[in-house]
Amino acid sequence: MENPIQRYSIGDRTTGLAYGTDGSLELLIQNDEPSEGQANWLPASTGFFILVLRTYQPGKALLDGSYEMPPITTADPL
Repeated sequence: MENPIQRYSIGDRTTGLAYGTDGSLELLIQNDEPSEGQANWLPASTGFFILVLRTYQPGKALLDGSYEMPPITTADPL
């Protein structure tokens, strides 16, 4: 899917991300550009899509299932 900022993923090499003062990173995955701006925006289609978390050399907590994935929230309940 073409998008206005040509961003198709977010990773450790993505430039310009805005981190919280506590080091957290909030991503905005949506079709329309967020009012907060483009820094943490990952454009998504208007229809069905799938989120994928890819890890390389994961630590013990991820491998043994004790790591808790960050919550995914939606402005409009599915």
